[in-house]
Amino acid sequence: MKKNYTTAALLTCLLIISFSSTKAQTTLAPGDIAFSGYSSVAVSPVFDTFSFVLLKPITNNTVIFFTDNGWQNGGPLLSSEETISWTSAGSLPVGTNVVVYGLNAIINAVPNGTVTNVTNAPQGINLATTGDQVLAYQGSTASPTFISAIHMNVYTLLADGVDTDASTWDGAHATGTSYCYLPAGLVSTPNANPTALWFSTESDNAKLTTCFGPTANVQALRNSIYTTSNWTQTNGANGFSMLTSCFFSVAPVHLISFTASNQTDRVQLNWQVDNEINFSHYEIERSYNCREFTNAGNVVAHNYGGTFNYNFTDDNAFKNNPAAVYYRLKQVDIDGSFVYSSVVNVRNKKDLAFAVNNLVNPVKDKISFSVTTKTPGQLVIRLSDADGKIILKHSYNTMTGTTPVQLNEAAALATGLYFLRVDFDNTSTIIKLIK
Repeated sequence: MKKNYTTAALLTCLLIISFSSTKAQTTLAPGDIAFSGYSSVAVSPVFDTFSFVLLKPITNNTVIFFTDNGWQNGGPLLSSEETISWTSAGSLPVGTNVVVYGLNAIINAVPNGTVTNVTNAPQGINLATTGDQVLAYQGSTASPTFISAIHMNVYTLLADGVDTDASTWDGAHATGTSYCYLPAGLVSTPNANPTALWFSTESDNAKLTTCFGPTANVQALRNSIYTTSNWTQTNGANGFSMLTSCFFSVAPVHLISFTASNQTDRVQLNWQVDNEINFSHYEIERSYNCREFTNAGNVVAHNYGGTFNYNFTDDNAFKNNPAAVYYRLKQVDIDGSFVYSSVVNVRNKKDLAFAVNNLVNPVKDKISFSVTTKTPGQLVIRLSDADGKIILKHSYNTMTGTTPVQLNEAAALATGLYFLRVDFDNTSTIIKLIK
């Protein structure tokens, strides 16, 4: 009986990644993020939008929940409006500004992470133009740990004359979803290390108009962000796009592609970048278990404008005859900050019926890769969504050697998680794809 080492190894790797990422996600405290913008009037793209900046570095797969449901005095969160979650992609440093619109998130105009509809949010959070709030938390809806909040509703005096909340967050008598008591554990007093922001003048849209660079004094940065004089506000149809690069960049370089190809006794790595600004070098990191990475070599950057192609040959990739080798790029700025690329892998060609190489992941408009086979045969490609539903299936008759594969249907796929299955000679490989 032929053992399916390829499938087992990749599934084991995916389980390791999933387990370690879940365990390693960053636990955040009040003030570890700060809101930097809010627009209840959709502009471009046509979704209500908000943005926030990280005031603490986070690891890959860190999850933060956002809701426009109100918080009542002492709780709980209301549940009739929208709640979404954002899961980060890669390690992100202090100063990273994340823009969320619909079920999408971008950093410096580049997609990052996964935005998920938790409740009532098939198109993301829908912010009321009569004043609303966005609350950020970890944990659960039943027992949230609030991290930050922004509130733009000025609650007026009720008929019973009890509440006079036009000078602060809403009180206990405010029970609608666009009313909000100051969430538990947060502070909204200016210049007192605030962790939340309330506007004394109701508005539909607001964003920071003052940019802030790197600083070791996070408390001072938080005070500056949550000073309303550093913001601009508009009403009516005058919505605006959020800041995309006001804070110092998560990565001073844009990684266009990163691929690995098996050269039988060595691995060839290739990557293409643009926008190298104040950038130092690339560190190539290698792993044999998807979890523990070590340095395999460094490549010095050009560090000026334009698009560049880099390559690196790892002559020691198969020194101990592993079944597979995994790589990532550590992209290092001149100030020492860095960000990791996605992980690519190659299979050891020895005793394998086939190998998948040059897979571009995350996916953009197409899924492209190559399959190297040792004998002629039929190659079957399947793509399924996160629920296991097969979206497409293609078959190819291959000769010995390398067959390029390009699936243009990826352009129509929604953002999310997918699984690519490749079958050849009674052997399968399953690879997780992100779009």
